Amino acid sequence: MLDGMFGQRLAEHFSLRESSSLILGPRGNSQVALTRMRMPNGFPGPTPHIPPEKAFSISVHLRRPDSVKGWGTWLDGRFHRVTEWDAGGIQIFDMESEPVALRTSGFDSVHVYIPRSVINRFSDEYEQKRVRNLQCTPGTKDHVILHWARMIMPYFDRTMHLPRLVLDEMITLLCAHLTRTYQDSVQFPEVVTGGLAVWQQDRAIELLHEHLDGDLALPDLARECGLSPGRFMRAFKKSFGVPVHRYLLQKRIQAAKSMLSHSDKSLLTVALEVGFSDQPAFNRRFREIVGTSPGQWRRTNAPMPKAFKLRDEQ
Repeated sequence: MLDGMFGQRLAEHFSLRESSSLILGPRGNSQVALTRMRMPNGFPGPTPHIPPEKAFSISVHLRRPDSVKGWGTWLDGRFHRVTEWDAGGIQIFDMESEPVALRTSGFDSVHVYIPRSVINRFSDEYEQKRVRNLQCTPGTKDHVILHWARMIMPYFDRTMHLPRLVLDEMITLLCAHLTRTYQDSVQFPEVVTGGLAVWQQDRAIELLHEHLDGDLALPDLARECGLSPGRFMRAFKKSFGVPVHRYLLQKRIQAAKSMLSHSDKSLLTVALEVGFSDQPAFNRRFREIVGTSPGQWRRTNAPMPKAFKLRDEQ
């Protein structure tokens, strides 16, 4: 189980009156945690010392602070002053650099806790140099991380019913953005790869059809095809034209359409049988793919009743 400075431990460390959090990803060493921090009046002084951890913490602000006068952060004992911080402004803390923050006015932010092991795993799978440090000027505006965090926030403090493949790709997206945008002086060689071999396509399709609910980890799927997850994702998209999670979604909607047109099952029953957690999620995804609601599609595409066949007159 993931353990580190996030969630309740983070709230207690900073004496937060309230906080909400979420652990993103299946159990194991590939999890990322998010914690909401709302401080109407900021901190009365420098924040308490945080014991070193092999992890990064990314602080992204959801709105523009009223003032950043006097704001700054100590990293490895060196003070970095903040001059500007808009909505979407971030700071990346290396948890081994003994970060101490000075926030003298109110703010509302999300802290993303990502272990080094998660980023190392991403780098290894994509055959890239491992990250030594992530350089970011405090207050740098980052729309990608802001939208990424906002997309996940509705799941705070509740069960996140999303397929494992989707969770894997959400974490991969964050790692890819961090390493490409903030890693020190790294040039990534373009990796060119072909699509999946026929047997790999067949095996991938077989497994995905067996797990329409998405309860299949990307590394497991890649291993069945004899590839690293990074190579598998690139080859899959080249072969099928869409990412794995999109392909899976399309197949789930396809299965739902078959059930809608050939059975009288309720929309909720159809949603659950094709792997959606509830009917609203099913409705949203169905409309996104098909362009109309499941109910409207069923009414429009209901099979015509069979006509009576008259016997030929003798």
